[in-house]
Amino acid sequence: MTTEHDASSSSGDATTGAVEPEYELLLDLPGVFFTASEEEPFRIYKPLGEPGAALRRIEVEYDVELGPFRADIPPNNEERWDHILHGLSRANQPNSYLRYLIGASARIETNAADRAFNYGRVAIEMGASSYKSWKKNYPWQEFSEIHVLQWIDADTHEQTLELYKEGALDFTVTGPVEYFTPELTTDQLELELGTEDADWGLHVSPHGWTFKNLQLRGWLVD
Repeated sequence: MTTEHDASSSSGDATTGAVEPEYELLLDLPGVFFTASEEEPFRIYKPLGEPGAALRRIEVEYDVELGPFRADIPPNNEERWDHILHGLSRANQPNSYLRYLIGASARIETNAADRAFNYGRVAIEMGASSYKSWKKNYPWQEFSEIHVLQWIDADTHEQTLELYKEGALDFTVTGPVEYFTPELTTDQLELELGTEDADWGLHVSPHGWTFKNLQLRGWLVD
């Protein structure tokens, strides 16, 4: 079973980094709101933002309590499981290749170092070459808690993934996104936590992982 939730936007004051203090609060989910499971492997929130709103910067921020690592799916002969944390997409698109913007995952490897992935695009067009990931080694630990912050910014043409542990920055990776313009957000957004297991055994839902204290924020074009 998968749940889709309606969402509405409100305004707020930023407290993160050096960006301007005014933003639109596109989604606010305080406390525990979702634990991925076999019965509900992912959850989608949509639509997010106002129709026609052009966002020059978007931030996704939340806490996640890691559960056990998945080891129940044949691993495509590479013994790796990509636990998908979230994906942010453009809503109301006529084709699937027009949708995806950014996302993040915890890659657990048996024969190599574990990694954190900052997923994105280099262009909104058909084909695998339009998708991109920036990743680095990261020692994910079962039953630990991680604070996740990811943003994409049309002014700097960058997207960044940061992971915090016990209040301190523990990981960061940034990639260039020259393609991203505020006009890409005017059809509203949708946010997915978790994922449907891929039948080829790489991308998997993080069963038993609990999501808390989520905010999705957007900065309008001046």
